[in-house]
Amino acid sequence: SLWPCPTRFILAPALRSVNLAYYVSERSDESGLNPTIEYFDAVTLREFLTKRVADNGILQQFRKGSNEKHNTLLRVLWTPYISSIESCSNKNSMHDTKLSPVSRAAAFDAPVHLVDTHTVRGSA
Repeated sequence: SLWPCPTRFILAPALRSVNLAYYVSERSDESGLNPTIEYFDAVTLREFLTKRVADNGILQQFRKGSNEKHNTLLRVLWTPYISSIESCSNKNSMHDTKLSPVSRAAAFDAPVHLVDTHTVRGSA
């Protein structure tokens, strides 16, 4: 679920149960604007919400699904001439708090050894 305004949720009871979240924003440097992704566990999320001034970005929490153990994302490329769907699953459990948030949640942005990626569907 998306949190459009992080400060609105600082005291929300649901925040106490969050064990994984990430924040996507853009940072400016000498090469221009670059997207950045920061991963949080419950402690670092609370610190982010209470002590940092957030830029424009998207904050998303991971919620436990009925049978979901690993973070899986789909990447879709679609044009009038080609379409493809790739699936990327993190090999680590999202709920293994002994691992860092990035080791549990990263998918397409993760190091290759952390994920399984395969084509779901493609056509030319």
